[in-house]
Amino acid sequence: MPSVKSKPLTPYPDGATLRDVARHAGVSLMVASRALGGQVKGLRADALERAERTRTVARQINYRRDLAATAIRKGRYGSVAIVLSSGGARHSNLPADLLAAVTDALDERDMHLAVARLSDAALTDETRVPRLLRDLGADGLLVNYNQWVPPAMNVLIERHAIPAVWINDKRDHDAVYADEFDAGRRATRHLLAMGHRRIVYVCHAIAPERHYSEQDRRDGFTSAMNDAGLTPMMIAEDASADKAAKLAQVFASSDRPTAVVAYGITQATLAMLVAAEASLRCPRDVSLITFSGQPAHFGRVISMMCVPDAAVGRAAVDMLQKRITHASESQDSQRVTHTIDPGGTCAPPEL
Repeated sequence: MPSVKSKPLTPYPDGATLRDVARHAGVSLMVASRALGGQVKGLRADALERAERTRTVARQINYRRDLAATAIRKGRYGSVAIVLSSGGARHSNLPADLLAAVTDALDERDMHLAVARLSDAALTDETRVPRLLRDLGADGLLVNYNQWVPPAMNVLIERHAIPAVWINDKRDHDAVYADEFDAGRRATRHLLAMGHRRIVYVCHAIAPERHYSEQDRRDGFTSAMNDAGLTPMMIAEDASADKAAKLAQVFASSDRPTAVVAYGITQATLAMLVAAEASLRCPRDVSLITFSGQPAHFGRVISMMCVPDAAVGRAAVDMLQKRITHASESQDSQRVTHTIDPGGTCAPPEL
């Protein structure tokens, strides 16, 4: 029996075949194929040793799987494409944790990821959309396109029965998204539980085409305040200068807020800067909580509701696998909840 430990093999310059791997490993073609395909669960110790030896030989002699032949044999490419808009962050946001979770989940399934950055014109083209899977060499799509979505894009994907799952887009089926209403409500309740009663929410002005989180976080805040019998206070301006001016005004009032819920890091940073200019210290004079996928610091760790990017990515791959297997069956959408990082910017109000 060959010993790959004692004598490393010479790589084949042009790549080895499966038959070469089997010959050097001293196994049959079937055993080599199963080992390199990851079909080793439940095997005895000696079979596991053969499988490991086969994979070692494959690495040493430069074996590459014939993906085209595999695709023809299985009727699948073993690939998923994530679709981004060429319009940039205005349409698509691809956090590092989400991307890592998607690639890890696919790797566990012996699949790989393709990335397609397409224009609105391409994604609403009656001739281009039906060819997407073929052109991308993919079995299904993860659509990471979640605001200002062209209506025709939805229609074409459904009309041509393309297996697709939408990431962080709030829709009834075939989508995985963060529960932003729940996050807004829980962030506000966190402050209420500390004794805060005068809480202001800082956000953008709401527009229908924007990301659903803008409306849902705001509605969650309003719900929590109403449940507590309190009047919601909001600063909803698009321009930072306008938000800063209104924040300065409310911080200077005799019944100023003792806490701020900010839509995102940009609004949180602005609130802390305006508070500092008014000689208010955080969290002694004003508490702050926001929403983000990554930790943030402003002299101290900002308290936040942590956007569940990794959980969304894994759940999206799980759902897409079901859509690929059962192409005609839509899946109920899945909401994923945030976790809370207490940070250092929330404390009971000074009475």
